[in-house]
Amino acid sequence: MTLISCPECKNEISSEANSCPRCGYSLAKGKDKKSSSSCSTSCLGIVLISVILVIIGPLCYLGFDSPRSSYSSSSRLTRTVTPRSAVSQISIERTKLLQKLEILKQKRKAKWAEIESAEPTGDGRGVLRLVRLGQEHSDIMDEIQELKRQINKM
Repeated sequence: MTLISCPECKNEISSEANSCPRCGYSLAKGKDKKSSSSCSTSCLGIVLISVILVIIGPLCYLGFDSPRSSYSSSSRLTRTVTPRSAVSQISIERTKLLQKLEILKQKRKAKWAEIESAEPTGDGRGVLRLVRLGQEHSDIMDEIQELKRQINKM
């Protein structure tokens, strides 16, 4: 305990006293200023942290996923993006299948023209030829249907 002088009446008083016993000057004002400034600093810190959480919180929830990534969550839909190399590979395969389909369509037309131009002969060989051509035409049609299924799956 030290003695200090009262700022108001200059009387010597204890440093632990809250007010001057002679004039009643409150010495706690200086102490209140320190506590109020520390309160305002801590309140400012709390407000600043709250603002940062309000801004960063939604970003963390939504995530910073790149468009080529995949993620899965029970509350979000699953997003899968195919890499460009796989897309180009699928595109190449699809193009090849479409080219093959066009070739088969041309073969089918040629086979149909062959069937229409075939004339039955009296010995039965013409009938066998028509049956064989019909079977070949049917096989080509089956291949065309299979190719169309494969193309639609892509």
